[in-house]
Formats: sequence, C-alpha cells, structure tokens
Amino acid sequence: MSRVAANAAGLGAILSWGTLGVLGKLSEATDTRLVFAACFAIAGLVGVVICLATGRSLAPQMSRRNVLFALLLSAYHLIYFASFSLAPALHVSLINYLWPALLILFGNLFFRLNSGWQGYAGVGLGFCGIVVLLLGGAQAGHSVDKVSGYVMALVGAALWAFFSNLRRTDTGDPIASMTVICALSAALCAVSIFIGSGAVGISNPDELIIIILLGLGPAGGAFFLWDMGMKRGNAAALAVFGYSAPILSTIFMVLAGFAEARWNTAVAALLIAAGGAVVSLAGSVHRRESA
Repeated sequence: MSRVAANAAGLGAILSWGTLGVLGKLSEATDTRLVFAACFAIAGLVGVVICLATGRSLAPQMSRRNVLFALLLSAYHLIYFASFSLAPALHVSLINYLWPALLILFGNLFFRLNSGWQGYAGVGLGFCGIVVLLLGGAQAGHSVDKVSGYVMALVGAALWAFFSNLRRTDTGDPIASMTVICALSAALCAVSIFIGSGAVGISNPDELIIIILLGLGPAGGAFFLWDMGMKRGNAAALAVFGYSAPILSTIFMVLAGFAEARWNTAVAALLIAAGGAVVSLAGSVHRRESA
C-alpha cells in the first residue's frame, strides 16, 4: 500500500468516527457490553473474510502482544461509553477527542514519532479548536458525577493514543493482527456480560441495525483503516486531522436533531483544518529537502 493510500485509509477511519456520536446515541438503550461484543465480532468476521481472500494467516498473530491490544481496545470503548452516563454527551465526546494531541505527545516522548515543532504547532491549533468548542457550549456548574465523566473521557483518550502508538510500531500484518485483536476484544466483552448482572438483549430490529452499522463502521471496520494509516501513512498528520472527528460528529448530531448548531463549531473547524495543514505542509517540505 502506498503512503497516499494509507493516508486515505486513515482519513476514512476519521470520517467513520464522525458518525460515532449519532450511532452511539441511537444505541444507548442497548447494554454497552453487548453492543461492543457484537461490534468487535462483526469486525473480526470482516477481517477473517479479508484474510481468506488475500491468503493471510491468523496463526502467527496469536500472541501476548495482541492480547494487550485487545485489552486496551476493549477498555477504551467501555470506559468511554460509560462516561456518557455521568456527564453531558457533547462534553464527553469533545474531551475524548483530545486523543490526537496525546497521540503526538506520547509519540514524540516514547515512540520516536519525531513530528518536530510542526507537530506541536498543529496540536496547539487543534487543541485551541477543542477549547473553543468546550467554552462555546459550556454550562455553569460541575457536579462530582460530571467531573468523574470528564476524567473517564480523558482516560479513554489516553488509552486510544497509547493503543495507536503501539499499533504504529508493531511489526505484525495490520489486517491479520487487527482481526485477532477484534476477536479477542469480542470475547473479553462477552465475558464481561456473563460475569455482570442484569438481563442483556436486543429489544427491536432497529437496535440490531445500529449495532451492525457500528461494527462495519466506527466501532469495527474503521480499526483496519486506522491501523493502515498509522503503520504506512503520515501518523502525525493523521493525528491532527483526527481533531476533525468531533466536528463531523457535532455536524451529524445537529443534522440528526441531537444537538444545536453553534458558532463555535465553525471557528473550531478552521483551527483544526489549520493544524492539519501545518503538519502536512511541513511534511511535504521535509520530503522535498530530503530528495
């Protein structure tokens, strides 16, 4: 896969994640553990089909490292979605989308990402966009539950940034390894259902359709696209463009009637786009100078 195609795959994942807010809202009546057990199972099945079609072997991917990836993937989604029950959904979503900044910061500090000052500048611009969104929709007063929800959303962001950096430096086949990781994640979520309490099930066909869309898109299929982008594309630029996901999510939620349109969304979009441009243009200049 070329670098351009890998970047396109990463951007496709980001676009898919923009639908997570709407689909998550539509699936709120279904137990979170069941939702993700099904989503990861769907993603694993998609991966198996791709592996069979391309002659990939899954056996070499049965490793302790991929068990760690599955734990991180499951923990991120369960913690992130649990935070919605404690704090306002829009604020939780925006705090969670600090992960691109954490991805670059963790990458530079611990994973030899080497984005340079341009990476930090892009992070700064994108972070300012998130701040504008938060302040523009801020509400007075923060209860203990709300603060707990915010902390959980931030922990989720850190887990996803850590997961992405580890996946970026992993040498395994991205499709085969993600297939195994999704299958293991489905098993972990299924186990959590059995050890938990209360009845779990799907009450109507609409819930099943939403779960399938989640599994094929933002909570399943997008993992494969993001993995290819992290491994073979411009990881720093994709991390900054990741800031567009909350903008897309807000737009989709407004169109679906789950949120109100606000001026700060447009301002944040400009800041986020500028952040992505800084990283991308800097990378182009560096490649020309190295040629």
